[in-house]
Amino acid sequence: MDFNQFNNILYGGSWQEGTSQTLYQVTNPYNREVLTEIRLNSVQDIDQAYQTALKAQRAGRKRRPPAKRKSWSGLLNCFRKSGRNWSVF
Repeated sequence: MDFNQFNNILYGGSWQEGTSQTLYQVTNPYNREVLTEIRLNSVQDIDQAYQTALKAQRAGRKRRPPAKRKSWSGLLNCFRKSGRNWSVF
């Protein structure tokens, strides 16, 4: 099996290799054989992935059909008006 396929992180619609200088060795727990080395993600990589996901989430929220938005809004208002603590589920 080619374990090199696990060296990347998916964000923004494409696979990106980490830019950290740190390499992590993935080993077989049975015989300690090194299966692959993965370049870890830097703080900047993780921040970029987060910003990309946040942007996609906001764009998706705007595309939701108005009728669905209205029904969810109405349901939330019913919960709020009931005065009941709904966070105990």
